[in-house]
Amino acid sequence: MSSVSLGLLGFFIGMPLIIILVWLIYMVHAYTEKVEALLSNSGFVKANFKAFDQAGLSLWKNRAMNDVHIGLIFLIILSPLLLLMVWLIYVVQVHTEKAEAFLCNSHFVSVNKAAFSNMGIFGKFMRSGVLTMVLIMPGISVRRGIVNAAEVERFPKALKRMLVISWGGFWLLSIAFIVFGVFVKCVK
Repeated sequence: MSSVSLGLLGFFIGMPLIIILVWLIYMVHAYTEKVEALLSNSGFVKANFKAFDQAGLSLWKNRAMNDVHIGLIFLIILSPLLLLMVWLIYVVQVHTEKAEAFLCNSHFVSVNKAAFSNMGIFGKFMRSGVLTMVLIMPGISVRRGIVNAAEVERFPKALKRMLVISWGGFWLLSIAFIVFGVFVKCVK
């Protein structure tokens, strides 16, 4: 596989990362005031509970999604996403070179290092993401000549599990965050 193909592969992994980070910044900016109003002692939450009680409705009996529900759901999605992002930064910084050392005879590792080693932490994210994708799809990677089949078989299961779970959880929570954000934007 040529370095151009691997560069494109890295691009298609990196661009969603950038899009997700921009979306996170937008969502945090858009909903910061609402979440602060809900969680502060400004009386907003107390006034809503009082209004529900006067109307004879309970917050839990009312099936309509209000700002309290939206803020809590965003908090439930965003908290583990941020924790996973910190964990992923650690995994990328500590384990990328170790993982690449196990696949040292594979052509894509040398091409990835040459293409992304001068890009700092973003380059390490790209290298780790491509490496994880190759480990997730070893059959396709071996058929295309990206990776050596024997090296993939000898790759430590614990390290593979850590990379796949970390990246998979990050993508899953990011997609959940984006989907819920689009849902809220379309509903309101």
